Amino acid sequence: MNPEFDFEPAATALAAVVGGITDDQLGVRTPCVDTTVGDLLVHVVDLTEAFRQAATKKRSVAPSRRIRCRPICS
Repeated sequence: MNPEFDFEPAATALAAVVGGITDDQLGVRTPCVDTTVGDLLVHVVDLTEAFRQAATKKRSVAPSRRIRCRPICS
């Protein structure tokens, strides 16, 4: 049995958020420790690449860096 996942709704929502980010917002801090909006975008791209590699069983470039996030709410 091969499960099928529909990533289109999540991808559409993410595209809307990312499309609304302006260049001057890339340096703004996020709730993640020492992480800017630009850093978070790099993290998302790295995860996307990691998922692609896992799905295709083909490795290419290593992720650029890891980001540790604190919970926003406690």
